[in-house]
Amino acid sequence: MICVVISRVHYSVDVVMGYWISSIIFSIYHGFCEIPHVLRSRNRPFRRLFLFWTMFELERHVPEGRIPNQLEWPLPWPKSVVEFFKEWDAQSKETRAGRVALWLSEHRLKLHL
Repeated sequence: MICVVISRVHYSVDVVMGYWISSIIFSIYHGFCEIPHVLRSRNRPFRRLFLFWTMFELERHVPEGRIPNQLEWPLPWPKSVVEFFKEWDAQSKETRAGRVALWLSEHRLKLHL
C-alpha cells in the first residue's frame, strides 16, 4: 500500500507486493501470538526474526493470563462520560452501563487460554 501511495499510480506489482508482505507479517504475528507466553523466549524461529526482538522486549513484563479490561476517561469533564466509565468498570446490576458490561462479559467468545 505504501508503494501505491508513493507511486501515485495503481500498478499490479504494487498490489501483489503489498499483499505478499502483509500476508507474511500477518502469518508471523499470529503464529507468535499462538505460542504460550512462557515458551516465546525459547522459541528459536521467532528469535531469528529481527522484527520480533522488539516484541520480546515489549512483552517481557506482561503478566500471565487475561488482563482485566478497565476503562478510564482521561479528562475530568464531562461528568456524564466520567460516570459512565465508572459504572462500566463496576459492572453492577443497578446501572444500565453495568448491566450492558455484565451481559457482554457473559456472552463474549471464550477464546483466551
